[in-house]
Amino acid sequence: MTRFYTQEHLDVKSATKRTILLAAALFCDVLTLVFTLRACFGAYLYFIGTALSLIVSAALRIASLTCRTKWTYVFRDDGFCVEEHFPSKKKVVFEIGRRGAELLLKNGENCVDLYRDPCDCEIYVLKLSDGRTFGLALNDYMLALVDELVQGER
Repeated sequence: MTRFYTQEHLDVKSATKRTILLAAALFCDVLTLVFTLRACFGAYLYFIGTALSLIVSAALRIASLTCRTKWTYVFRDDGFCVEEHFPSKKKVVFEIGRRGAELLLKNGENCVDLYRDPCDCEIYVLKLSDGRTFGLALNDYMLALVDELVQGER
């Protein structure tokens, strides 16, 4: 029997930043329309404003693609991984197998936080064998699965 379980945490701060960027890009689109209309009716210097507004709008949209939408904790029988989800791609932050890490309770340690703030779960630190540390918000079921994985019990 294969075990599989996922837990997701939305990134609210990044979503707010993305919304602001896209709203600014929409404002630039309105400016582009106004500048284009003015340029078509004889004020040809407004074509420069149209071009600049299009460039800024495109840059804001591209910047919004770098805003993270959520973290996903994925447990499988053979390991545990944390994925960062962006609007255009998914990136694996780390992946561990049996006995590939140590699980600790977080008590003010410096680590990379991979959960939303504030969170309704307990915060735990996963210390990898290469020394990197990550703060994870694990619910009770995911905590039991990861604890079993890092201790290597069957």
